Amino acid sequence: MPNLSEIFMQKSDKIYVIGDVHGCYKTLKSLLKKLPKNAKICFVGDLIDRGENSADVVELVINEGYFCTLGNHEYRLLKSECDFLKNKIPSDLSWFYQNGGEATFKSYIGRDDLRLKHVEFFKNLPIFLEFNELKDSQNRHLVVSHSAVGKMWGFRNNPNLKDDFRRHVISGRGDTHENKGIFNIFGHTPLNEPMITGYFANIDLGAVYRFKAKNPRLCAISYPDLEIFTQENVDF
Repeated sequence: MPNLSEIFMQKSDKIYVIGDVHGCYKTLKSLLKKLPKNAKICFVGDLIDRGENSADVVELVINEGYFCTLGNHEYRLLKSECDFLKNKIPSDLSWFYQNGGEATFKSYIGRDDLRLKHVEFFKNLPIFLEFNELKDSQNRHLVVSHSAVGKMWGFRNNPNLKDDFRRHVISGRGDTHENKGIFNIFGHTPLNEPMITGYFANIDLGAVYRFKAKNPRLCAISYPDLEIFTQENVDF
């Protein structure tokens, strides 16, 4: 983790964090055009599922060398790794039919060369990214994760709670616990507007939810100045 911060701080004093993309490739490309050229970018995870172009989203993130954390949807694909690599309907039918896995599988049809490459990328995604040298006016450094680190942050180095920490940080909900010394940016739980407090920001605006979200948009937030950028879904 510290090495990432050191590399990052050699190039910029700001980073742009992007919420759950869920395969909305055109929307992501439109949002990126609103950010500064050569901006440093980090994703909160859930690059895949539900939208039609998951393979393109992942390939873009890899090719551009963007930072990214593991989302619960990448985690579920990894649990079905063998079936995914064989393009075989997985045993996790609830993920496949009800949570967007089928759309991800379809996005790789005719692109089998990307399957193993992307699986290896997912396997190497961290649970959280800690930018120790990037601090706000309150001397808090940035932590990016898929869901809020919340009350589990203090247990991140406890080997006996490794699995509990992972589950909480990639799929927990409703944890608004504030941690001294860090500012946590995450997604996972869709909102109508970004939720920004003194210690954290949830930037998932339900970009992929055409009928479930009030105003589906993809959101980016800059740190440390917390400027918001949004893009309406243009994939529908």
